[in-house]
Amino acid sequence: MITASIVRPVGKHAGRFAANPVYLIALPVLLIAFGMLASMALCDDRAKDEYPNESEFPILEGRLAVGDVGLSPSDWLVMQRISDTEALIEGHIYGVNFDSSGRVVSSVEVVKERYIVYASGFDFKGKVDGEHFDTASYGGKYSGNNLVKITGTKTYRTAMGSMSTVPLVEPVDMKALKEEAEKKLWRVWTDSTGTHKVEAKLKEFRDGKAWLVKRDESVVGLSLSQLSKEDQEYVRDELKRRQDANSRSAR
Repeated sequence: MITASIVRPVGKHAGRFAANPVYLIALPVLLIAFGMLASMALCDDRAKDEYPNESEFPILEGRLAVGDVGLSPSDWLVMQRISDTEALIEGHIYGVNFDSSGRVVSSVEVVKERYIVYASGFDFKGKVDGEHFDTASYGGKYSGNNLVKITGTKTYRTAMGSMSTVPLVEPVDMKALKEEAEKKLWRVWTDSTGTHKVEAKLKEFRDGKAWLVKRDESVVGLSLSQLSKEDQEYVRDELKRRQDANSRSAR
């Protein structure tokens, strides 16, 4: 019914429009193509909101510390599958080789360092030792979320019989993490006299003022001199954090 109303001939060109079957075929095709493009754009926007990226989190590799949160490398290898949800994983740090004078011997990157982590909470069903592992894939489906956290350490017995302790890696719920980060953005701001307080989050620093968004969505601009020393320090730290994030995104 919708297609018929769209292609109904109108005006002085009605006869020519109706007589040419190309119009009747082309319009539905164009409508379908437009719908597909709109759907792709929606998915892309959703991916930007839901999936972690390098502008928000660093790639975790090398020397890892408990509490680190970041993106898992895409080239992790299964060293030893422990169970359907746990395995020893080997990661690689790549680089180019230099000669004694500091010149690049070859532009081809090679493995410069290897490190081992104990992965828990992932889907290792069907995985075999030596196979690549992507933390963003679960049950054969790609989730897009390759965000992980070093939650502790794990001690295991090596093939030689000795005991070894490595970082423990577990998946992170991206939605929950963003909700927690959003909560941390809200804080109680105090003016330089210590008498006036307001709950708000920092929107931006522009024209020499910190622009704060309050709970009722109203915006107020305050110069640094109007804020407490603690709030001034927070503004500087937050601006540096955002600049660092933008720098990683631009790489």
